[in-house]
Amino acid sequence: MNIPYAIGFSYLYMGHIVAFSICYILLERVNAPVVIWLLSNVITTSGFVLASTQLFENKDLGALIWAVLFLSGSALKTAAFSDRRLFRKSNRLPHALLVCGLLVSMSLLIDVQSPYRLLLILVCGILFCISGILFLLRNRAWKGLRPTNLTIWVLTISAAALSTQLPNAYPFGDMTRFAGRINLLAVIILSFLFEIAFFGMIVSRQVRDQLLQSKRANRLQRQAIQLKEKGQISAELADERYHLLKMLTHEVRQPLNTAQAALQTVLQEIAGGKGKPDIIRSAVDRASITLNSISLSISNSILGATLITKGRAAQFELIDLCAVSQLALLDINPRDRNRVVTRYDQEIVYAEADPIVLRLALRNLLENAIKYSVPGSTVNFEIVLCEDELSTSFRVSNLVKDASMMEGNIIERNKRGVDSRYEGYGLGLYIVKEVANLHKGQLKYDVGEDSIVTFEIIIPS
Repeated sequence: MNIPYAIGFSYLYMGHIVAFSICYILLERVNAPVVIWLLSNVITTSGFVLASTQLFENKDLGALIWAVLFLSGSALKTAAFSDRRLFRKSNRLPHALLVCGLLVSMSLLIDVQSPYRLLLILVCGILFCISGILFLLRNRAWKGLRPTNLTIWVLTISAAALSTQLPNAYPFGDMTRFAGRINLLAVIILSFLFEIAFFGMIVSRQVRDQLLQSKRANRLQRQAIQLKEKGQISAELADERYHLLKMLTHEVRQPLNTAQAALQTVLQEIAGGKGKPDIIRSAVDRASITLNSISLSISNSILGATLITKGRAAQFELIDLCAVSQLALLDINPRDRNRVVTRYDQEIVYAEADPIVLRLALRNLLENAIKYSVPGSTVNFEIVLCEDELSTSFRVSNLVKDASMMEGNIIERNKRGVDSRYEGYGLGLYIVKEVANLHKGQLKYDVGEDSIVTFEIIIPS
């Protein structure tokens, strides 16, 4: 081969190798594959430097040393594709091929004049190409990257090009050395494509790693926000529980004192032997009414706590709404029941509902209507079937002295338009609204011109 051509190709090879090596060094993160690749570039470049400077008088020895250095650098490039877990089962075959290639390349130094030099060089190159392809196909770090496919194609073309030279190598042919202008040009072109493909793999891998890190950071940030929100919700729930306990204490303390006073009056009348039936009956009625009020306060507080904390799921079953309404009527004070006038569209109305919470909601509506209506006035309680809307409506209507007492946000918890006139925390209507929501329904109220207030629970049926 013409020496000037060989020197020119050597300079061309070293030029693009140095250029790509600088690009690798300037990468944002230099990892183990890049370090191995840079080391392989140093070794292969050293081989071309030795070949171009003609340090060896024996040209065959110089060419052989260049070949060994080039093959060693190729082995390192192949190793750059391997998985970090060297003894992984999927790595055994490519590692075995890589070791075999290295042993064959070292055998070139045993006999410098061996006629099998070209055959051994071709075999080494083919083994390295196959090993590199297997590494790329089995290493998860490179999967999914588009430049990986280009690298595999370059290795495949290289293996095919080397295989085409096998018939010309001794003992199949008469060639014993890797020489020729076309061969060196092919080496430089494939090497250039190889460098481009690997650089693309490294850049794509870093971009993917950055995206994964960004996703992890976003996920951690979302988790931190969620934990913070959960902490705030927990703090709010703790405040609500404290508020409910405080409310329950307030609602129950005074009624208990009233009940104790009524029962004390009864005991005094009986102990004195002068007990009058009217006085005793009045005291017992007061105690009964007070205890009934305490029962309602406790029920509201317990159900309010479970609804606020979302601790109670709906327990739907097919029930008779008229029967539940009758039970709610029995829960109110006996002396007030005769004020309630009932009207049901049908004697039996079936629907899927939670009987316990629905009964408490109806009781709250009836107790509110009796408490805030004109003394002695009638309270109307109706169950109306709305066939067009496939729903059932519970309506409670009563006459109030002053419709202005209904002003304000009377349904929300702890907010009532009548706070200045009546004691209490306003939990009753909030319970009614939440029970309606629990049944996928709604609570509505209307104040007529004649001071008739109508509350209505509408639930699907």
